Amino acid sequence: MNICRMSDADYETEYGTPRPNGGDGEEGCGEAKVPGTVPVPRWTFSQAAALAAAEIKRKRFPTSRTDYRMGSKPVMKAFDELEATLKRQGGTLSLSDFKLLKMAICKFRVRIIVHDSVTLAGLKEMQAKCAAELVEHTAMVQAMADGTAVSPPEFATLDAKVEFIQRNWDKNNDLAEWKTTLSTEIRRLTYERADRVPSQHAQLARSSGITLSNILSPTTIRRRFLSSSVLTKAIRADLVVFLTSEARGKDRAIVVQQIKKSLAAAKKNPVVVSAAH
Repeated sequence: MNICRMSDADYETEYGTPRPNGGDGEEGCGEAKVPGTVPVPRWTFSQAAALAAAEIKRKRFPTSRTDYRMGSKPVMKAFDELEATLKRQGGTLSLSDFKLLKMAICKFRVRIIVHDSVTLAGLKEMQAKCAAELVEHTAMVQAMADGTAVSPPEFATLDAKVEFIQRNWDKNNDLAEWKTTLSTEIRRLTYERADRVPSQHAQLARSSGITLSNILSPTTIRRRFLSSSVLTKAIRADLVVFLTSEARGKDRAIVVQQIKKSLAAAKKNPVVVSAAH
């Protein structure tokens, strides 16, 4: 009797984390490997590859990295819904474009940075620093918005000023969310079972965030999450919205064009693209 290898989606459902290195199987994509066929180059962008190389040169200090395949059951259900919609009423994608989008998303490996485990004392210190930074940053942004900053930066245009303020408000929201998350984790470790241990924090690698910028929400791309399972849940939720929302039709068309350009570049220079990914 043959024992089948657990799919990446089932592995994550069973163990709550992505399979290390994303696994080698093509799960959930509705594709069978046909002997003698030429494998399709993986979806990758030159800009993302360049930034990934820069990350290595900067010698950042994540403890480990893992790859996550996005072809989970909720995502495959969303693909089915999108396909039914395209067949019923059309849209910004042809059926051939839909198949290309599905193939690329199923094959793409999201790079996740997993940080060292933090002790309870370390979490408390992290939470205190976050709270202090939030107070300081809130005052700075409010002063900018009110025009009362002591040494306000100069902007070439009004749009540049608005963008600067919005970017800092986003940072403020991130700090507030992270402070709340850390407080919840500290309470869990303090008042629940004594054998509980802190989770390993996780975030998207910069290269994957850039590649998926038209798919995932900005918060998922830039924020640090309590664990890999929390991050992958956010990725799945964003991807389902990307595939099923009528308002995301333009984004889906943009992503298909990006995939086509990437595959065309891979055919012209397969060695460089393969090495970059």
